[in-house]
Amino acid sequence: MLKVLLLAGLLGVLGAPVQGGAAESFDRLLAVVNDEIITQSEFNRYRVLATLGSEQNNPGPDMERQLLEQFVERKLLMQEARRLKITVRDQELDKAMQDILSRNKMTLRELQGQLEAAGLMIEDVRSAVRGELMTSELIGREVSSRVVISDAEMEKYYNENIRPSERQGARVRLKQILLQADKEFTPEQVGALQARAESIRAQIEAGAAFEKLASEYSQCPSAERGGDLGFFYKGQLLPDVEEVAFSLPENTVSPVIRSSLGFHVVVVTFRDAGDAEPGWKNHVRDIRPVLYSREFERLYMKWYSDLRSNAYIDIKY
Repeated sequence: MLKVLLLAGLLGVLGAPVQGGAAESFDRLLAVVNDEIITQSEFNRYRVLATLGSEQNNPGPDMERQLLEQFVERKLLMQEARRLKITVRDQELDKAMQDILSRNKMTLRELQGQLEAAGLMIEDVRSAVRGELMTSELIGREVSSRVVISDAEMEKYYNENIRPSERQGARVRLKQILLQADKEFTPEQVGALQARAESIRAQIEAGAAFEKLASEYSQCPSAERGGDLGFFYKGQLLPDVEEVAFSLPENTVSPVIRSSLGFHVVVVTFRDAGDAEPGWKNHVRDIRPVLYSREFERLYMKWYSDLRSNAYIDIKY
């Protein structure tokens, strides 16, 4: 089934597919955002796009209200992007569309078929993606560029959250592509899965980006991070993977590893012998993303709150 394509990555929009029903006799006004209105028909199109591929059904009033609030947010962000003359070139839009197809492992024709079944056209998706690219650029300028994480903040986080339970000894940072083998697989299916893992490994050896292949093929939750698993000490990995990982040179692609889960291809991106003095600087790669996310969220909420307080918004839902 088609994964959620739009909005979820930037605005976290999730929900349920719109169910069929009788057309309304008039196009009801749902909200006013400055000099723009949101009608029922426009919201219905947004709702289909925002929830396309979700397995939830029959959204209730709370979900409807949440989606409408998110649509209002999107309208306001688009207005601000246009005010700042932010634009998206057709080449950027084409690349984003191709990325969507790649992530969902589908062709343009397959996407068009699913859209038509939902009463949409490919231009609806292109318009929505263009809007997401514009708001992403806007947020990058107005929020992301202002996030600053100091050494003192990282040291404080380390002292409060890592140091009390910090382990000593050798550790490795891994990225992984995992192809899971179901217990019910036949020998032929297992062999086909191993052949696919070998093919993926060969592509990496030939120069393909590990992160891209991980996002496309890996069945591990780390796929959304390009396969990055973080740090591991001895005793924390599956034995078959650990044996290879702790003997593998940095930035070298492992052989295909068979484990109880399936087939793994791993790369050690960092190795720590464990003989250095404990300290926050050894954990910067783990601490910085956590603090960045917190500070980004704080700054975004303040910035958006200011933007909204200066806008005229009337939700009639």
